[in-house]
Amino acid sequence: MWVKRFHPWVWLVGSLLYLSGCTNLDSVPSNLDQKSAWSQHLNWVTGLQHWQASGRVAVRSAGDGGSATLHWRQAPEEFTLRLHGPFGQGSVLIEGQPGSVSLRRANGQVTRAGSAEELLSRELGWSIPVSVMRYWILGRPAPDYPVTELQINASGLLGRMNQAGWQVVYKGYRDAGDGSLPAKFELRREALLVRVVLSQWQFPQ
Repeated sequence: MWVKRFHPWVWLVGSLLYLSGCTNLDSVPSNLDQKSAWSQHLNWVTGLQHWQASGRVAVRSAGDGGSATLHWRQAPEEFTLRLHGPFGQGSVLIEGQPGSVSLRRANGQVTRAGSAEELLSRELGWSIPVSVMRYWILGRPAPDYPVTELQINASGLLGRMNQAGWQVVYKGYRDAGDGSLPAKFELRREALLVRVVLSQWQFPQ
């Protein structure tokens, strides 16, 4: 009987290809891996009670728009949001605590309202959902609001979602602290587009 013999190098190449295939399969995150990574990320960002973020925000609507640098400092019960250069109006400082929000202009003029959204809309003509954006800026849904079309990316981080009447899309993340936090995200509602680009994160003690 004739038996076909294989050269040893054929077995070697085949073994390497098999091992290579196993490695590639192991490197692709499964749904279970993504859910586990998302759960860990969500636990971490939920524990971030004191943080500071700096960057830029741009607002565009039909036929209008503007941009500003921003510095946001958040604590559990209060926040400060400094915007410099919105529509050429200089610097404004928004300070919020339960039940009261104030806006201070560079000339010292102070106005107050029940929410940051009301102040920004009335004083600057901007529609930015500050009360829920304090959560979105961390790459997490806001509590107490239903979420639809939530998508988690391959790294187990929030990719997009619909919440509180807005579509939120995350364009990139950066290393920050013990994890990853958004570097760029967009908010859309009808003809309104809000772009946020973050260049620095800090975690005061």
